Amino acid sequence: MPIHFEILEDLRLRLATVSGALEDQGFVETFERYWRSPSYDKALNVLYDFRKLSKFQISTATVQDLADLSLSVHRDSTGVKTAVVASADVVYGINRMYQAFVDRSPNTVEVFREMADALHWVGVPEDRWEEFGA
Repeated sequence: MPIHFEILEDLRLRLATVSGALEDQGFVETFERYWRSPSYDKALNVLYDFRKLSKFQISTATVQDLADLSLSVHRDSTGVKTAVVASADVVYGINRMYQAFVDRSPNTVEVFREMADALHWVGVPEDRWEEFGA
């Protein structure tokens, strides 16, 4: 799975950069392993960057499975913001579907087309935006 996770402690932010080809096979399992690992900190805000994808083939069923998993894993965490940056139309649309599926979560998911908007929303100071390609 072409997902690179990085913890930016000084920003209290988990950055997930998604690149290359993204397909159904192994997608949910990747998140399950990560979200259920003992070192996973549910209190961090999250920024998913989907701008570097070359191929995106994720089905509605996979999005629903991921949402169900997220609702299960994150049911006892509150106030966390998850920002998704998706400039391509299909990637943006699938992530908006995910946002709708997790609407009852104690956390908030927002989908953005521009990195600057996402960074502002999760509270990254503007003088740090260049690090994220904004």
